[in-house]
Order: sequence, then C-alpha cells, then structure tokens
Amino acid sequence: MIPIDDETLNQYIDGELDQTKLKNIKEHLINSEIDRKRLEYLQKVHGDLGQLKIYQTSTNFTSFVMSKLEKKFKASKKDKIFILSISSVFMIFCLAIAGYLLFNIISDPSSTGLIVEKTDSYISILMQFTESAKGIFTPQNISIFGSIISFGFLAVAYFMYEEHKFSKRKIEQ
Repeated sequence: MIPIDDETLNQYIDGELDQTKLKNIKEHLINSEIDRKRLEYLQKVHGDLGQLKIYQTSTNFTSFVMSKLEKKFKASKKDKIFILSISSVFMIFCLAIAGYLLFNIISDPSSTGLIVEKTDSYISILMQFTESAKGIFTPQNISIFGSIISFGFLAVAYFMYEEHKFSKRKIEQ
C-alpha cells in the first residue's frame, strides 16, 4: 500500500478531486490507519486556518511606509554631509598649517643655516609645549579630564537615547 502525499490529501479536503481519484482515496483511507490520522491532522489544520482573522492594510499603507523611509534616508544624507563638511574643514586647516610651516622653512633658499635655525626654533617651540603639557597632565588632572569626558559621554548617550525614543514614537504615528 503506497501512502498518499499531503497534496492529494489537501485536494481531498478541499473537494478538488475527480470521482475516480476520490473513490480510490476513500478505499485507501479505509485500509490505512496512518493515512487516516494524517487526514485528521490535515483537517484540523485546515479548520484552524479557516478561523484565522484576515488583516487588511489601509490603501495608503505602502505610500506611508515609503514616505517614512524616504524621510529617514534624507536625514542620514544630511548627517553624512555634515560630517564630511566638518572633516573637510579640519583637513584644510591641517594642510594650511603644514603649508605655512613648509613655506617658512623653504622661503629663504639662499641660506641653509636659516632653514636649520627655523627648524630648531620650531622644535624648541614643540619641546616647550610638551614641557608645559607635562605640568597639565598630572595624574590628578588626568582623573579630572577623564571624569569630564565620561560625563560628556553619558550626556551624549542620554540625548541619543531620547532622540531614538522620539523618532520611534514619530514613526509609529
């Protein structure tokens, strides 16, 4: 006895079989307890599926979702442009400083001693800066700076969290 596949049993339940197949299936089900149990399970599932509610979306659901997505992508584009512009200003500032230093070092090519003197003066300025920075970055001051930075991170995290809640509420409306 060859078992009947689920597709044929579903066609039997839905009444989609012709008279010959219907007769063969009924005879087979009389002799096969396994297929009868499968038929019972499928009928139960079929009945349960028939009781499910069918939810309908509104006619403008797609346009509503697409407009929300469009707003989100526009905001992220604005953020990218802002970050790019700030980064560009910073890079231009760094290049201007480097260009100024190179221009001052190379501006008088007739005297190589002057270049060495300028380089030494820039190095001495950097050394003075590092010496003064050593006084600023004591263990106690580093602790204070760390506390201030941690507080700043917490404040930023709080505002980001609040903005996320606000955005989520706005999207759900």
